[in-house]
Amino acid sequence: MNNFFEKVLKQFDEQIIDAVFLFIQHDRNLMREYLDMLANAGSRFPANPNLAKTICEHYGLKTTDERCNEPKSLLIQSYEKLKK
Repeated sequence: MNNFFEKVLKQFDEQIIDAVFLFIQHDRNLMREYLDMLANAGSRFPANPNLAKTICEHYGLKTTDERCNEPKSLLIQSYEKLKK
């Protein structure tokens, strides 16, 4: 059972950036704030990388050298998978 739990959590860690952007995308209020933030910044950069960095720091995760180029969220083009 513990092996299954570890497998689930490892996969979630790898996909957490995409999950957070999907969460924003599916929440009307967060999406509005996200779009306002981008409008004020003039682009997705540096907002998206800064959010990814904040996710790493908040959950104590590290970046890997592996990228996902097919995220589920429409708000990002790709993301780096994370690990404990």
